[in-house]
Amino acid sequence: MEVAVNKKFLQIEKGGELYDKEGNEQSLSKKLVKLGRFVPDVRKDVEDMKVVRWFGDKGAHDPTMSITPEDLQVIVAPKLKPFLSKLALKG
Repeated sequence: MEVAVNKKFLQIEKGGELYDKEGNEQSLSKKLVKLGRFVPDVRKDVEDMKVVRWFGDKGAHDPTMSITPEDLQVIVAPKLKPFLSKLALKG
């Protein structure tokens, strides 16, 4: 998801928005909020993407968290697929 968000910022020529004043890359949560300002179609999906991000973070960094294939099919995929489609990324 983060790669897609970054690519969309670059495609809409807002790549500078990926970084803060000191030149540090923004968190994914901040990028999602900013993206909603520039791409109104995804504004209502921002909170859903924070849920998807949470699953990704927990799955990658918390060995005590059990994420099942059903979690991905029932919770993550139905939120992520429409969001990615709305980004309308170009090759």
